[in-house]
Amino acid sequence: MEKLSFSDAHSHSNPIRGMGARKIAEQFAKEGGWFIAFIMLPTWDYTNEVVYDVDKYDKLIELHSKDCTEAKDAGIEVMCFAGFHPAEIDNLLERGISPKEVRNYTLAVAKVLGEKCSEGKIDGIGEVGRQHYKVQVHSALIAQEALEAFLALAEERDCPVQLHLEQVSGFTAESISRLANAIGIKKDNLLIHHSTIAVSAEAKELGMWSTVLGKKEVISAALERRGSDLLLLESDFIDDSRRAGKVIYPWEIARSLKSLLEEGGITSNDIEKISVDNVKKFFGI
Repeated sequence: MEKLSFSDAHSHSNPIRGMGARKIAEQFAKEGGWFIAFIMLPTWDYTNEVVYDVDKYDKLIELHSKDCTEAKDAGIEVMCFAGFHPAEIDNLLERGISPKEVRNYTLAVAKVLGEKCSEGKIDGIGEVGRQHYKVQVHSALIAQEALEAFLALAEERDCPVQLHLEQVSGFTAESISRLANAIGIKKDNLLIHHSTIAVSAEAKELGMWSTVLGKKEVISAALERRGSDLLLLESDFIDDSRRAGKVIYPWEIARSLKSLLEEGGITSNDIEKISVDNVKKFFGI
């Protein structure tokens, strides 16, 4: 089989509870991985509780940035994203913190993330966005205002953004497209992560990127429905020893693509485009 290169556009790493970015990158490289994007986890995955302190949040961003930097020793390209998962908002409200205080804290964290992007401590913002589960009205409103703030900061700094969103065909991609137009951020700097195939297809039509899970059946269905333009693959690996392999390991992407190639379900040109060319376009490599 010809030499192939593989990528993971959205993985997590946890140097406290899991393998850490370097070990993940080393294992991925053994299976042909050339690129991986590491996305910061929610705060409680590092500390056992939601963080409500800007300085402590800043330190977690630094921890994640350091973890990403160490992964580069594995000899592959690494991009580092830090964000503010919308579930942070829900957990802060559940702690009894007022909606106004949660809103102000969220916007303060957004400012820190913008500064980190400007300083080069992170390569992009993510994951940020809206909840994909039932929440209180004020939680959804805070998440939406925060999303607008994150996109405005990213537009000012020309940072790519990975979005965590509900997956509603006919709404999700269109709403982000309208928001991008209003803020002025380039749509090709936006990526809807862990998309359904329907939302991925709609994002493509509107000039935005999306990731789908790197499982054989998902990749096949995505290519059949929406082709390979503006498409990336992800593992959404959470790197927690208590939940080993969830969602999938990054190297499972490589195995899925190799298997599809052997079965004639994908061409080497398709793999090159999705795993290399598209990665270089979105991440600016």
